[in-house]
Amino acid sequence: MRFTPVFFSLALASVAALSCPAQYVVKQLSFPGAEAYPQAQLEAVAGLKPGQHIGTKELTAASQRLVDTGAFADIDATVSGPVAGCKVIFKLKPLPQDALLPVSFDNFVWFTPEERDAELRKRVPLYAGKLPQAGNLQESVQKALQEMVTAAGVNGKVEYAQLPTTESRSVIAVGYRVNGPTIQLSNVKLQGVSTEMSTAETAALKKLVGLPYDEGIDFHLSDLLLGAYRNAGYMDAKIEDFKREPSTAADGVIHVVVSGRVVPGDVYRVGALTWSGTPVYSADDFVKNEKLHPGDLASAKQLEASYRPLLDAYLHLGYVDAVIVPQAKADAGTHTVSYTLQVNPGEVYHVSSVSANGLDAKAQQDFTTYWRMKAGSVYDPVYAQKFIEMNSSVKSLQPYMAKFTTTSHPETHTSDVVMNFYKNPQAR
Repeated sequence: MRFTPVFFSLALASVAALSCPAQYVVKQLSFPGAEAYPQAQLEAVAGLKPGQHIGTKELTAASQRLVDTGAFADIDATVSGPVAGCKVIFKLKPLPQDALLPVSFDNFVWFTPEERDAELRKRVPLYAGKLPQAGNLQESVQKALQEMVTAAGVNGKVEYAQLPTTESRSVIAVGYRVNGPTIQLSNVKLQGVSTEMSTAETAALKKLVGLPYDEGIDFHLSDLLLGAYRNAGYMDAKIEDFKREPSTAADGVIHVVVSGRVVPGDVYRVGALTWSGTPVYSADDFVKNEKLHPGDLASAKQLEASYRPLLDAYLHLGYVDAVIVPQAKADAGTHTVSYTLQVNPGEVYHVSSVSANGLDAKAQQDFTTYWRMKAGSVYDPVYAQKFIEMNSSVKSLQPYMAKFTTTSHPETHTSDVVMNFYKNPQAR
């Protein structure tokens, strides 16, 4: 980004005079190129207003404030007209829309999306639903959300991070959430669920009730709530009149009841499912393992089951950030959908440290002996997940079950692995 102050006047003496403090009086401000933003918001960011005395220092500072938002790729500041009533012109080149980041609001249950968006636009000049990757607008949104949450009587801290989405690891989104209070999905009330979908939908909802409330950066809550419909081929199913109703219990837990009306749309079947193949996982291997075939219901569950072995093949080689992207092409006339799978592998990760907790001395010794994924090795989450199964003949490990957690460091492409062991209650 750059800004280039250039001062025009009727007399050269006036140009020289501008280098002295507060010589010009602002009569008008203009922001050509940024007509998509309200004039009042641009003036607020620049920090200038008619009647104000300015010199080089003030103009440079105003330009810098516009630069600091991160919303503009280029800024030229100029002044024209008489000293007693000049026109200040900031020629702006906004970032293109595809360079801005999508935004998610994970658990702001006290506002409807419309209320939240309107309040942010009121409080944060230049906020328009997306955010630049650099600059201070992300922090400005955080501060505004904190004020809104505090005003709602919630004792929580608003935090944010730039995170990859599951659509593509090359796509980054800004995720905001409230940390502090426990916010829990406690009930779901959906109208319009058909009789034939009632049992499956009830089962899907039971898996969600009691979990932390999260609309997430990687998914939409409505997709989870409509899990049974997605697995039955209802690609266009949606929830209308979606509402969030929070209430705080005596223990401080915030319980959220969501409600809405299901509009199922039409059932779709599979037209084709295509994986072109790579050296990591061939097209023939995919055909052998796919669970979804032409003519089948377009089930989200079966689609994931079809590409899971493909994803595991990449994970096995250390591609921790690998994501499979199903490109769907639907035909509303025939109610069919064809999927073309793509992979965004990311970078290979290596193990930075390994910790094992909960083992007795003999089991700890055997773990050290049989655990192959040492520090410096390519990180393989599939191996960690199946370690106990692969070493079931080791007597000291037989009484144990294990869960593993990992902390990945994208900046260094490394992962810390923690294996937590506990006794299998059925072991003798």
